[in-house]
Amino acid sequence: MCNSLKDPEALTEMFETLRVDSGASASEAAAAKANEGTLLFELLDLNRDGRLSRMEIARGLKTLVKAGVPVSVTADAFFKAADTDGDSKVLPLSWLF
Repeated sequence: MCNSLKDPEALTEMFETLRVDSGASASEAAAAKANEGTLLFELLDLNRDGRLSRMEIARGLKTLVKAGVPVSVTADAFFKAADTDGDSKVLPLSWLF
């Protein structure tokens, strides 16, 4: 597994590995989605403080697009939706729900 967004090939490989088979049960699909979200959070958390800043999200989404990962949300829209308590940081729990 890659531990930074500086390795687009490893990042793309990670997403391919995490894709859920269409025959998976609902609980398997939910677990895979949570795992994917956790891994992506860790990749985006550049300073490893356990929270995502607007800048980390913007840089991460830009890197994902460069790596060929489809991104259908702007960094601002994503941040606004994920910053559930308005403290200008995205925490892991708010990320997954």
